Amino acid sequence: MPSLGGSLMVCHGLKFDFPFLEAIESMVPVCDQIALTFFSGEDLKAFHDKFGDDKKFKIAKLDESRFDNDPGKRRLATWKNFTIDMLTTEWNLNLEADEILHEATIPEVLEAIEKPNEGYLIRRVNLWGDCYHYINYPLIESKGRGGELPCSNHVRRLCKTKYRSHPEGDAESIDFPNLNTDYAETIRTYHMSFVRDQRMMLPAKIFIQEKVFDLGYHDPRFDDDLNKNGGKFNPYTRFSREDLLPVTEPLPKVIQAWATSRHARNFE
Repeated sequence: MPSLGGSLMVCHGLKFDFPFLEAIESMVPVCDQIALTFFSGEDLKAFHDKFGDDKKFKIAKLDESRFDNDPGKRRLATWKNFTIDMLTTEWNLNLEADEILHEATIPEVLEAIEKPNEGYLIRRVNLWGDCYHYINYPLIESKGRGGELPCSNHVRRLCKTKYRSHPEGDAESIDFPNLNTDYAETIRTYHMSFVRDQRMMLPAKIFIQEKVFDLGYHDPRFDDDLNKNGGKFNPYTRFSREDLLPVTEPLPKVIQAWATSRHARNFE
């Protein structure tokens, strides 16, 4: 069996309510090694409190200023690649701090890395409105359906470790040749970003646009949202409930308690 590593970076996870501990936990059963980059001592402490000093993990604590010379999405790609560089495994499963691998798809992950391919497109289920509904139409159609899809439904995240993210394209994905789509629906991650505590959603998105993507500005609609609804993010200003479909399987086990808690907070 080829060796499989996991890679993930955490930037102010607790501050902005990223489920990064659950994201890491979702990789533990399938990965031989997991590389993690932290920018906050608070997040690193939370990690150690949960996982201890397990030798499976390779950890780096960095200062954000280290990447100040990388403009735009090059910054995100550099952060991601720094983390991948720590792996010594043949394959890499890369997740963001708000993405959870569904445990039901682990057999497909292990099957995929035994095949003679360079990498795979996998499914990202973009939850929206609440933890039990998702947006399900192609990115290209999104503007005609009520709003612009915030991110793609499929990502290049499972591939041989020698490949890296490139800022010229989608810095959230990894660039590799001969894209394989055999597991584009069956290997699933759940994207929790848009169903976190709604009071944290807008500050998090402003930070990502201004600092992580280094845009120097943020979507002005966020300011309007901050002045309405008690500062809570309102997902239905972008999409209507008719744009959503219900999740038809149990959420990944590691995120269920988090999802119940956020659902209660957001609809109290």
